[in-house]
Amino acid sequence: MRVQKGHRGAVQSLRVSPDGKTLASCGDDNTIQLWDLENGEHLRTLRRDRPYERLDITGIRGVTEAQKATLCALWAMENAPVPGTG
Repeated sequence: MRVQKGHRGAVQSLRVSPDGKTLASCGDDNTIQLWDLENGEHLRTLRRDRPYERLDITGIRGVTEAQKATLCALWAMENAPVPGTG
């Protein structure tokens, strides 16, 4: 038995993979945490995209600076790197 720290809030569901090697936990923080059952290691956190996550607003027109700042606070990106150029 182990106590793991990973979620912010209550855990709502636990499931073990068919091969018995991985535990998935789903919590009130809207994430799914994946754990290695052998050693208790945290493997990965899965989460849905946020409403404006990864929206590239570079060169956007017709919005104020305050609106751009709000979009960025909601995970939009300005001057995002172009894939394949870095």
